[in-house]
Amino acid sequence: MNIPTSYSDHCVAISDYSYSTYTSASKAQDILSSEERGQLLTLIDESENIVICCHVSPDGDAVGSTLAWADYLHYLGKNARVIVPDQ
Repeated sequence: MNIPTSYSDHCVAISDYSYSTYTSASKAQDILSSEERGQLLTLIDESENIVICCHVSPDGDAVGSTLAWADYLHYLGKNARVIVPDQ
């Protein structure tokens, strides 16, 4: 997975990935390496405006994770915007 790079106006885009995912046994599994997590946290820390995108025709999981990211980023004092593509 490629971590997005920040833009010149200190804006970073995040898709609906999270730090971990759960198996049917509800055991957390990392989906980002330690290096990727570090890069993501650095980008978030250095950015003020962040766009969170989910996939086209999102299901409940995509909408929920996107809104959770926005809530978390607002908590960190970031200007987070959610985008739901229609095509």
